[in-house]
Amino acid sequence: MSYTPATLELALLGAPIGAQRAFELGIVNRVVAADALDAEVANLASQLARAAPHAMRGILGAVLIAGETSLETALDHESQAFAVCVSTSDMREGAQAFLDKRKPAFTGS
Repeated sequence: MSYTPATLELALLGAPIGAQRAFELGIVNRVVAADALDAEVANLASQLARAAPHAMRGILGAVLIAGETSLETALDHESQAFAVCVSTSDMREGAQAFLDKRKPAFTGS
């Protein structure tokens, strides 16, 4: 992992930064006006709720375990999560929805 001078300065000095600067440094992935925050949160929550639950669980688990274990263990975990995902009805629904050019309706099964 490489660090930019700006991120090192932030880490070493601990000086407060604004939202736009945090965005520029890649600390946050978007900046939203205060009056648009509730709508943005609702939109993000809606997107997450429409996703395939098994896939989301596997992705989150892989990200969380990757920073806490060896590469070999992390890859084993990812392989197991993938095996679960491809064995679900949601995987078949996602593939069929893609072929049908429609949005999938995931059920968590």
